[in-house]
Amino acid sequence: MKHLKPILILVFVWILAPRAAANDIGYVEKFCLMPDREEALKLLIPGTQDYYFYHALDAQLRGDKAEVQKLLGLWIKRYGRTSRVQEIQNREALLNYKANPNATLAHVRRELGLQYNHSRIVERQKPKHPTALDPKLINFEAFRARAFTSGDLSGVEDRGLELLDHAGLGATRLRHLLSRLKRPDLANLPQLIIKDLRNEHSRGFGSHGIHRNLTIAQMDELLQIDPKLIDNSNFINAYLTKLAPSADVDTRFDLAERGKHLNRHADHPVDKWRNLFADVRSQLDEIEGKKPVLVDKDDRNQKQDQLAGTQASYEFKVEDRQVQLSFQNLKEVTVNYYPMDVELLFSRKPFMKEDTDHFTYLVPNTSDTVKLPVKKTAHTFAIPERFHSSNVMVEIVANGIRKS
Repeated sequence: MKHLKPILILVFVWILAPRAAANDIGYVEKFCLMPDREEALKLLIPGTQDYYFYHALDAQLRGDKAEVQKLLGLWIKRYGRTSRVQEIQNREALLNYKANPNATLAHVRRELGLQYNHSRIVERQKPKHPTALDPKLINFEAFRARAFTSGDLSGVEDRGLELLDHAGLGATRLRHLLSRLKRPDLANLPQLIIKDLRNEHSRGFGSHGIHRNLTIAQMDELLQIDPKLIDNSNFINAYLTKLAPSADVDTRFDLAERGKHLNRHADHPVDKWRNLFADVRSQLDEIEGKKPVLVDKDDRNQKQDQLAGTQASYEFKVEDRQVQLSFQNLKEVTVNYYPMDVELLFSRKPFMKEDTDHFTYLVPNTSDTVKLPVKKTAHTFAIPERFHSSNVMVEIVANGIRKS
C-alpha cells in the first residue's frame, strides 16, 4: 500500500484537470463564491447538462451519495455517458476510496485500461512459458500456405511474388501474378505468358500491363514459342514501340535517320519482320532514285514491283506555263508543241481532249529534246516563250510511249 498513495494522487490530478474553459466562467464564480449555493443552482435551466453537472457536484460536496446516484441515473438516461458524466463518476469513485478501496481501484483500472498480467521475473527459476517461436509456424512454407487460403494471390505482397514457384501456379494465380507484375525481370517470363495465353479463359495478348513492358529479346522469345503472335495486332503494336527510334528524331521527314533505323533491323531474327524492314528499306531507296531490290523472291507483288521498276515510264502535267514531269528509267524525252485554234476545234469536236490521236498525223510546230537529270525521278521545265500567249497542246514521246 505504500506505493498506492502516489498513484492515487496522479489519478486524482488526471480526473480533476481544469475544465473551466468549456464552461461559462461567470457561473463558475457564482457557484463557488455565492454565500447561498442554493440560489446559484436556481439560476440553471432544469434538464440541461449544466443543471445535472452542478447539482451532482453540489451533492458530492455535501456528501449526499444517494442524490448523486439519482442525478447520474437521470443524466445518463437523457444524454448518455458524456465526458462530464465520467468526471462526476471519477470524483465519486475517488471520494469513496476510504469506504470501499477495492471498488475505487477497480474503477481506476477499468477507466485507464490497466492490466497486470505480465509474469514476474524470478532469478534462477526455469521459465514455465515458451521463450522461442516454433519455426514451423513462421517459415516460408507456413506463410505461403496461409496466403494461399484464397484462390488468387491477394495474400501475397508484391515483393513476395518473385519468391513463389511460378511454374507450379494454377491458371487463376498465374493470371493474378501477371496482372500485378510491373517489371519484366521475372525468370522464364515468356513461358509463363504463353502458358496464360493458352488458357481457355485468357483475354489474349495485351490484357496485362506486363505484356507492353517486355524487352525485345523476350518478345522474340514469345515469337519463337508461338509464331502465330506475328498476326496479333496487340503484339505488333507493342513490338513496334520497342523498335521506334528516339523521341528526338522524326523519321517522317528525316530520311537519313529513317534509313539508319531500318538498317539496325536488317538482321532481325524473325523472317517476316526482317523482310518487312527490308521492303521498307527498298521503298526508301526508290524514293532516293535507286533501283528497287527484290527482298522476298517468293512474293509475287514484290516481283511485279521490281519488274515495273525496271520499265521506262512517265507522267506529266502543265501548270503555270511549266511542264512538271515524273519519270523512271529515262534519260531524255521529246516534247512536241501543237498550236491550236480552240474555237475551230471546239466547233468541229467539242470533246477533243478525249481524242488527241489525230494529232499524231500532224507535224508539230516545235519539237525539243529534253535531257533528264541522273538519279532523279522528277523534272520541271518551261514551255517556250513564243507559246505563252497562244493555246498549245504539249505532247511528250519517250521509248515508244506517247502522251499528251
